[in-house]
Amino acid sequence: MALTGKSLMDGLRGAGTRLRAAVRPAAMGLSPARLPNDSVMALVLESGRLYGVGMVHGRAGWSRGVSGEWPVPAVETLPGAPADAAQLAAPLIEGLVRARAELHADAVVLGLPTSLLLLRVLRMPALTREELTDAVLLQMDKLSPFPGDELSIGWEVLSEDAEQITIFAAAAPDRHMQVIDQARAASGLRVVRVDVALLAWWRMLREQNLLPAGEGRQAVLIAQGGEWDLLVLDRGLPVVARGLGRPVEDADLARELTLSLFQAEMEAGALPLQEVMVLSAAAPAASVLDSIRAAVSSTPVRCVSAPANATAADGLCRRSVEGATLDLTPAAWRQRELTAVSRRRLVLGLSAASGLWVALLATLLAGPFATDQLIRLQKNRQAAIASDYQQVSDMRERVRLVRRYMDRSG
Repeated sequence: MALTGKSLMDGLRGAGTRLRAAVRPAAMGLSPARLPNDSVMALVLESGRLYGVGMVHGRAGWSRGVSGEWPVPAVETLPGAPADAAQLAAPLIEGLVRARAELHADAVVLGLPTSLLLLRVLRMPALTREELTDAVLLQMDKLSPFPGDELSIGWEVLSEDAEQITIFAAAAPDRHMQVIDQARAASGLRVVRVDVALLAWWRMLREQNLLPAGEGRQAVLIAQGGEWDLLVLDRGLPVVARGLGRPVEDADLARELTLSLFQAEMEAGALPLQEVMVLSAAAPAASVLDSIRAAVSSTPVRCVSAPANATAADGLCRRSVEGATLDLTPAAWRQRELTAVSRRRLVLGLSAASGLWVALLATLLAGPFATDQLIRLQKNRQAAIASDYQQVSDMRERVRLVRRYMDRSG
């Protein structure tokens, strides 16, 4: 979505205050919570399951540690209004509790599926950081298909030059974040950052050398928990990111792929399509692949099964280690965490002050008693010394009397 500098600045004038009141931004203005320097834990929520991976840092760098998978209901298919968040979160709590226990995790990075998110790749003229934030909020608010919902918005820069910045932006509606927040709080799990699972897949595909380098365009279809996501890449960078949901007919994926390629051509220009890659644990039905091949004509269609140790959770860990900036954590979550930390520090401070006060009071109360005991001890010592002195004096007097009695000189 290309924007001119003049039209963008005109749209931003006076819109910042209104947007910040209508949109719930991610915690961009608050310090992010920190993971330990030597380990990172990531959980990915999919339709029907939650799976996680832990990574630890050793002499050879970062390596994969514990992992696990737990069944959970699909958040987006649960009925009810946002007011029912506590009820809707109940089935998710068990999965988070088990994940925390089996991963031995207290703080995690959470990856959300595209079915819960609005994803856009935005192209904007070079702006200052504050103007860029307002521009992203404005665009995501305009594009939002969630009427009446506040949004948690996060973004990160994919590429930039002197004239244009390409941004990957994501928005999560408040009704979904409320359900996740209720489950997170009940499980006692701390979420230090909320990321996009699709970006984590992109990160791992690059690490596994599954995305060939080239000057053309590439479409990547990714199966996640029975649903499909799509990335269209130009020269290795995303230009379109979409969640396709669950196909009903064999031709559904091919139809959505065709529409997405048209969208990429309109927004980013025409480039030759190098290949279509289908990433899935099990190969799709032959009829589905045939419909995709028919849609892209002579373009190669490649089916790939991702290695067991190259999941979206692994990608989330890698992105966290590398300092990824996209964060969908609502500011309210971060503020509550800061408040809780401040409260704990206040309690510790008051406890220390109370202990010091008790110690001082005990010292004051014990002072007279200690002084009395010291005086008594001193008196006892004086009495013992006086008794010894008297005994010596009596002995000397006896010796003197004996000498006088024995002296016959006079």
